[in-house]
Amino acid sequence: MQSETEKLTESVDGLAKNISQGNSMRFVFLRGIFFGLGSAIGASVIAAIIIGILARLAHLFNIAGIWQ
Repeated sequence: MQSETEKLTESVDGLAKNISQGNSMRFVFLRGIFFGLGSAIGASVIAAIIIGILARLAHLFNIAGIWQ
């Protein structure tokens, strides 16, 4: 059976390994690429929804004879 000190040492070593992997240049670069792509796709979807709603409203107002 492992002592508490050995368990704590293994936990700290594992944590240090995870932190070093998370701060690597490759991981930071890939995270930035995916964040940028996600932001662009999200903004495009929101813009498409807003444009679709505005187009429907414009069509409704045009049918009602408000914009002629």
